[in-house]
Amino acid sequence: MFEKRLKELSKKIGEKQIRKFYILTHEKHFREIYFQNNKKAINFLKEHLSEFINFDFIDFDDEGCPGKEMQLFFSLIKNKKEHFILCLTDGMGLNLKSRGKVNLFDKYLVGNDETVKASEINYRDFDQYVQNLIDKLCKTNGFKNNVINWYRGAEGNVIYSCYEITQI
Repeated sequence: MFEKRLKELSKKIGEKQIRKFYILTHEKHFREIYFQNNKKAINFLKEHLSEFINFDFIDFDDEGCPGKEMQLFFSLIKNKKEHFILCLTDGMGLNLKSRGKVNLFDKYLVGNDETVKASEINYRDFDQYVQNLIDKLCKTNGFKNNVINWYRGAEGNVIYSCYEITQI
């Protein structure tokens, strides 16, 4: 399944062959670097991402929202010349739907830097938060993005998206 999906994505962006892929993620799969928590993922990005800078594919599959990790990630790859595929799974929808507490600035660079109780509007705008975050991170760091795939899970709590990221 994994190899089939890589072939599909490679064809979609015009690649003739699948190149070497590094995947940094939160899910346990044999072909990935696995982190038990966000702190370990952030430490890896700070200390070791430069060793893997020739990646073609990165998957942020967080237990919640990968916003903080993505903000750090983009700040560390400003000079990356090669295009790559960015996939992300954002599960913040459940927290927004159940009116939990959230700091939208911390996670999505939206609003004020304060923790607030989520509202119905926050849940409705969940898609926009994710897309705006990607757009801001790309623009701020010299990249542009092209949406390859976008899907909001059946329960509406999770966003699955995939982008081609290229340098401007």
